[in-house]
This record gives sequence, structure tokens and C-alpha cells, in this order.
Amino acid sequence: MIPIIKILYYSMFYIVMIISFLFHELGHYFVSKHYKIPVHELHIGKGPVIFKKSYNNTNFIISLIPICGYNITNCLVHNKSVTLCSQKL
Repeated sequence: MIPIIKILYYSMFYIVMIISFLFHELGHYFVSKHYKIPVHELHIGKGPVIFKKSYNNTNFIISLIPICGYNITNCLVHNKSVTLCSQKL
């Protein structure tokens, strides 16, 4: 019975981590879209990809290990500094 409880505990922890990173990165995504900065990729986690969907010129990716998340914007793709990017605001 105890291994089932551990499996449920770790599964819930994994799901909560993915959801928390997802909401955090969606905040960055929506602010970038609001200021008309193109977002090329919204990525949650590290390691092998378990979900990938392209929508509205953005790749939404969830990877196996939920330890981080990031957005790739037009400013990062063209190696512009954040100050140059913020001048558009």
C-alpha cells in the first residue's frame, strides 16, 4: 500500500510543478504578446519532449523534468539586448 501512496505523491508533485511553471511562463508570454514582441517558443521543463504544439507562430513545449521554464522572444533570437527590446514598449 505504501508504494502506491508514494507514486501518487510524486505524481501530484510533478503535476503541480508543471502547472506552476506553466502559469508563470504564460504571464511572460501574455505580456510579450501585449507589447507586440513575437514569442517563438514557450518551453516548460528539461529533457525529452513529452508534448509539443505549434499555435500562432509559437511552439508550446512541455519536457519530462519540470525544473524550469522559458520563453524565446524575437529579442533573444536576434541577439538584441533587453534594453533594445524594451525601447519598443
